[in-house]
Amino acid sequence: APQCKWTVLVDSSSVSAKAFDAACLFLSAQQAKPRDHQLLVLHAYNSEDDRDRAAHLQGKFIAMSYESNLIKARRIYERICSKRLRTKIFSTEYKKSAEPVEVCHQNLIKGVQNVEHAPALVASLLRTSSEEIGSHYIFMGSFGEGGSKVGQYGTVTDYLVRLTNATCFIVNNWRALPKVGEPVCVVVAVDGEQTSMRAVEEVMSLTKASDRVVALIVSRHRGPKDEEIMAKANALAAAVRSRGQPVATFGCHWEELKEGKGTAAKVICEVAESLEADFLALGSTNLSPGSLSRESVNILGSTALYCSHHAKCHSIVVKPTP
Repeated sequence: APQCKWTVLVDSSSVSAKAFDAACLFLSAQQAKPRDHQLLVLHAYNSEDDRDRAAHLQGKFIAMSYESNLIKARRIYERICSKRLRTKIFSTEYKKSAEPVEVCHQNLIKGVQNVEHAPALVASLLRTSSEEIGSHYIFMGSFGEGGSKVGQYGTVTDYLVRLTNATCFIVNNWRALPKVGEPVCVVVAVDGEQTSMRAVEEVMSLTKASDRVVALIVSRHRGPKDEEIMAKANALAAAVRSRGQPVATFGCHWEELKEGKGTAAKVICEVAESLEADFLALGSTNLSPGSLSRESVNILGSTALYCSHHAKCHSIVVKPTP
């Protein structure tokens, strides 16, 4: 199997250090999985800005300060998994631009509908994580050391979670994170569509035996469609388990969407909290017939957008298969 690449976006903020811990948490669950893994730290800096900063806040120092974290991650991984963990630091310089840089979804040919403009920092991180690294998973803090916030996200997180092909883990600064080896609870919002069912399979493949995964279905009335969705989710979880690797216990939870209680997205956030979720996983967008196609969507689907911004727990946004 090809090497799986786990990328952590870092800056001088404490939440990016927490994102690094989240990557180590999920990496430690890969002990019986056949793939080789590489943990990478990615930081982008601008020399002009660094001139006015203290030495410990300058770009190259921030990236290199994670060398000790990577050594610790290797020791933990190799002790638990009895395999070698490859690690690498990417410190990339970008040039500030008065005008935003044109970017597009990385797995799409550039076209009128899928192009938008982003800050030069975002364009640099997007290019490096996709083209130079080829990230499978990207871990990032919900907001960083500076810039403007977009809802609950910082600028970089808001752009990256929408534009990258990689599955994104968004770590909140105010929420506790399980330690390596502790059980993790992941709630996966499912509606039967392609990306939400892929989220079930993706999350199950990342878990260990002590973890718990709950597929959450929200609808006004429990009917045949809900039963079909639950059966499909159970089948996917069973398929992952049949590979002979230790994975989480799996179950389904149906929640009624009551009149006057808000949207399904709001209910998903509330139920995830009641189920004591550490992470809420969501498919990035709806690809079903009649919905906007992937080629014309330059934002997350409405449910993924709301939940990832408003959930009190950490978030996982699973992208469609490239």
